[in-house]
Amino acid sequence: MKTLLLLGSIISLSTTAFAQKIQKETFGDFTYTQTPSNLALSELESYFVEASVPSNDNYKVDEVRATSNLTGHEKIMNRQNATFVVKYTVYPTTFGTPEYNRQTNTRTNKDGTKTTTYTYTYKGHYTYKTAVMIYDMEGKTIHTDEIGSTKTINKSSSKSANAANNLYKDKREQIRRTVTKSTVKDLNKKLDDIFCTLQNKIQMRGIKIKEKKYEYPEFNAATDALTEACTAPNEANLKAAIAAWEGDLEESDSENRKARVGKNVTAGAYYNIALAYFALGEYAKSEEAFNKATEFDKNVTIMHQVLAKTAADMEMRKQLQ
Repeated sequence: MKTLLLLGSIISLSTTAFAQKIQKETFGDFTYTQTPSNLALSELESYFVEASVPSNDNYKVDEVRATSNLTGHEKIMNRQNATFVVKYTVYPTTFGTPEYNRQTNTRTNKDGTKTTTYTYTYKGHYTYKTAVMIYDMEGKTIHTDEIGSTKTINKSSSKSANAANNLYKDKREQIRRTVTKSTVKDLNKKLDDIFCTLQNKIQMRGIKIKEKKYEYPEFNAATDALTEACTAPNEANLKAAIAAWEGDLEESDSENRKARVGKNVTAGAYYNIALAYFALGEYAKSEEAFNKATEFDKNVTIMHQVLAKTAADMEMRKQLQ
């Protein structure tokens, strides 16, 4: 096996399985570049925000324009100088008539007396929707989307029906004030994810093996490369780390609980390989290794399924470039 000398600080959280003791190491956040999944705006630099709002909510026009901020594109106030338009249509938020209910609660005290209290509740529903459309300066639609739903307001008080009603009204007013901004913000986040180049983060949580019955110098030294990858990815070190884990996998005996490279060590090696490939930007290999890890241990970490999907998404985006 190859000997790998890598430095890094680590914090250990230990759990025991089989003949080896696994250590899951939380190193920190790794920043990576997420490219667009749709290149329709890649050559368009500036945009103008249109806002269609209910007639009694004209003040929300400025709120919509202020909330829309597409990463990497310049928002301008002059429509004629824009290269595309982002139009938000805000529909009226409607609130149904709330239902009132009083619940009686009776408790028997130690002395045999009974105490009765009441819970006053107002429960109602509200509906909201905001749509977005992106079109070029010739009027051609590039993208459409919307966010909307019917949700419930449920407010209770043990003091009085009036207190419960006031809580209900306060919540309704809070929703009325904030629902437009929050839905535009959510739609903007979706547009960013589709059309913009973003700097995202994943948590590096690698695997080490505690040297108890067996020794794992190459395996654990290689894992330290993931620590460094959080702040200074080094291609040579990461590739050497992958080679070290692959060397251990040559000894894999997943059916033997007493083997040096048993089922859980095998899963840990594949998981580390997946993280290293992700840091190298080789997302197809990363996804494959994440999936291999779960073949040997479905619970190798709490994040492996999310990371596998992220790697698959990144590979898809990479193919578009």
